[in-house]
Amino acid sequence: MNVNNITETVEVQGGTGKIRCLSWRQRQEARDEASHKSIKLIADMGGDVMKALRELDDGDTDAREARESEDPLQGLDQAKVLQFGVMALHENGQQIYSADEQDTSFLDDLHENVAEPLAHAIVQLSGRTEDQGKG
Repeated sequence: MNVNNITETVEVQGGTGKIRCLSWRQRQEARDEASHKSIKLIADMGGDVMKALRELDDGDTDAREARESEDPLQGLDQAKVLQFGVMALHENGQQIYSADEQDTSFLDDLHENVAEPLAHAIVQLSGRTEDQGKG
């Protein structure tokens, strides 16, 4: 099934957004980008900080999985999710962004009160379609 045809219109602060489901490859790319950023941040911190973080992480995978299930955006790069999932944005009835017509750098300037709910909606839409595919 082609997931690009699975879309939804969601309310966001000041308007609406048309979003689409992420494909498996897009989700993987968003995961990879988040991992690369985390690795770079840890490398920039240095060895002592890394050792302290390892000691804090007692290997409790149940707690880690619980955190991830509470926030489906956990482990994904929000910018990539928005880049792949936002098709259009409307404000006061006027289209202000179209993925077909504009560079996705427009999304970098969104207020966090718009970007974060949009990203969550995209991931939730993608999760709902994954659940349907399992049945």
